[in-house]
Amino acid sequence: MLLFVVLLLLPQTSTSIVLRVTQNGLHELANFTQQWMSKTIVDIETDTFTHHITKGLGSGSLLFSNTSVEEFAPPTVRYRPSDHSFLYMTAVAGQAKVNSDWTMYSKYLSVLGLPLNGKVAMQLGGIKSEVAMQITATNELLVHHCVARVVQLNLDFSGSYAAEVLHFFRNTLSKSIRRNMEQQFCVAMKDRLVPWLRDQIDGFPDLMRFPISEDVQIIHKLHSISMTNSHIDFRLQNSISWDDDVIEGDAVDYSHFAFADSFEDSSRMAEVFIEEETIQTIASAAHFAEQLRTNVTSPFLRTHCDVMCIGTIFPDLGTSLDHSALRVEVSTVHPPVIRLQNQNAHVALNATLAVFPEPPIENVTGAVLEIRMATEFLLNLKLRNKHFKAYVNVIKSRAEVAKSQIEGVSQKALDFLVNMSTPFLEDAVDVFFGEGLEFADIFKVPLENELLTISEGSVRLQTDIVLEKALVMLLL
Repeated sequence: MLLFVVLLLLPQTSTSIVLRVTQNGLHELANFTQQWMSKTIVDIETDTFTHHITKGLGSGSLLFSNTSVEEFAPPTVRYRPSDHSFLYMTAVAGQAKVNSDWTMYSKYLSVLGLPLNGKVAMQLGGIKSEVAMQITATNELLVHHCVARVVQLNLDFSGSYAAEVLHFFRNTLSKSIRRNMEQQFCVAMKDRLVPWLRDQIDGFPDLMRFPISEDVQIIHKLHSISMTNSHIDFRLQNSISWDDDVIEGDAVDYSHFAFADSFEDSSRMAEVFIEEETIQTIASAAHFAEQLRTNVTSPFLRTHCDVMCIGTIFPDLGTSLDHSALRVEVSTVHPPVIRLQNQNAHVALNATLAVFPEPPIENVTGAVLEIRMATEFLLNLKLRNKHFKAYVNVIKSRAEVAKSQIEGVSQKALDFLVNMSTPFLEDAVDVFFGEGLEFADIFKVPLENELLTISEGSVRLQTDIVLEKALVMLLL
């Protein structure tokens, strides 16, 4: 039943987040790709291939097998986005040492009874390539083309007299082996690197979460990917997960994410843009999940004491409520209304303050006093030691008694309790919004050098990412 009510009351317009990878982020990803190549290329098993010799004493076929990469110095890698949905990965100046077994099948040399097999050591230099990956409308990452070139190739055949014969065919063999090595390099890019990049894209929506309670959180799914010549935007659409049920908003078009386009690129590796509606949805979900509810207690809220308390100021409260300690429960009546402005958030909040005596008074059920309040305050958001912290500044508030079960109490005492509701609410607001969130509660990747700014209608987080930890699966 509660979920049905939430479906009716939560804003049904979709909310969104934009995760942007900048040039510096792509540069670090390229450096990490070099590390991936260092580990991965040497483990690649290549297919056997055959070269045919049609002329001369060695005419026949030459089979290369058990080819292995003994050493690999990765090329310099660069990722280059474009505004036409293509991501290019270029690599230059790679080197490799490759060993292979060879076996010759020659009707002329076979009559001599000599061994026709051995090994060949290959020295490859100037390896360069370009892989063009297209991001489709359905967010698929497809290899459009791969071009690789081995600029230098030196061959050293050994093993038998036939190896001396093969040295006469080194130029022809070099062309054939070079083409094969170039093809194998592209196969490695298509079969190893591109699937990993595709997995990272699929996992991007899970890099962030906004926990509301144990059973409620804001989750994301990838809506679309947009590129310019300087950055890649991963556009995420938000949903609410409530007891394993997912509440989704209306479908949105590409223009919904335009709020992130007005910002200049950051010098940091990544940026996160959160629109105002997302912040509003988080606050609304917190309200319906009853997370905006807290208790305020104080030694001052006793009806009997030896020094100073509310009972010594108003003895009639002590008479009516006996020896009690008053507990004030503060809860929101409606979801807070949040408006983002320059460097802070303006919040309008309606709340109920319910006063309960402890122990309860005989023949009185529930709160002995209920006060309705309307307040407006500013939240100044700051980052402190990987912690989101909000500082509360109340602008104005208004309170009135909604219900009273206290008998024999003067109007002056009631007015005092009403006036005290403002500091009680301030304490509650500080609990609701001021305690903040740890980075680790929101981001699943380690961040550093964070900068948080608030502008009209959105929040912007600029940050660097510790790729050695965030992309550790790349080297597994």
